[in-house]
Amino acid sequence: MNNSLNNSPINTCILQIDFSPILEIKNKIPRIQDELRKKGYPKYHSIQSTNVNLDEESKQPKFDKETNWVFISPTDSEQIIINKTQISYQVDKYSSFIDFLENYRQILKILSESIDLTQGTLLLKIGLRYVNCIEGEDDFKKYIVKEYHGKQLFNSVNPLSNLLINNSIRGAIYLDDTTISNLLLRVYQNDLGLKTPNNIFKLKKEVPKKKSLITFLDIDQAIHFGDLKLTSLDQIFSYAQKLNDKSTQIFYESITDKAKEDWK
Repeated sequence: MNNSLNNSPINTCILQIDFSPILEIKNKIPRIQDELRKKGYPKYHSIQSTNVNLDEESKQPKFDKETNWVFISPTDSEQIIINKTQISYQVDKYSSFIDFLENYRQILKILSESIDLTQGTLLLKIGLRYVNCIEGEDDFKKYIVKEYHGKQLFNSVNPLSNLLINNSIRGAIYLDDTTISNLLLRVYQNDLGLKTPNNIFKLKKEVPKKKSLITFLDIDQAIHFGDLKLTSLDQIFSYAQKLNDKSTQIFYESITDKAKEDWK
């Protein structure tokens, strides 16, 4: 997003592309790992995940194991996750979109030296997600516009804690005259002081701090393609820029004047 707020609440930013399966990527990982190590991602490990798919004929689920190769910076503030259908870049120390996108450009450049994404590969999705983290019991009401405060339980119900109920908005929106993204805008909380949502692979282990309220303003967008054949990697960066521009607009329309003043 725009870097005009020096005290921006961005805690996590993720840019991800999905593509048609590249089965030979497994054999390329040693070379990719060596190049990423030189670029500043020396930590490495692999993770096995299980995908569940429903077989339409037998109606029985099929379990497909997948290997994810993870490359991490020395400070654990950046990570790259690669598998046969996806490349994800995640940071928890965000400076500006220009820097963020340039890092992703270098990552794709390294990958393309082993796997050419412009030859016989179809781009299926580009996703950009910003998780903004607001700390404080009542601060979120000062910083997020009233329309996104959500509903709380009545006191007569005697709730254990009066937390914000998950408030989400989902829909397709125009990025320009021809490009549409699927948007998921969520406002949700936890009172454990955890600054990373549960559905994000954590770069660092977080120690819960009970009664420390965290409010997330989570802006998640994705452009889905049927069969986009890349002619240049610049196409990815162009679409990513459009996603960022719209995320910036959504963010500024979601926060109050006090937020803009306090975070500038």
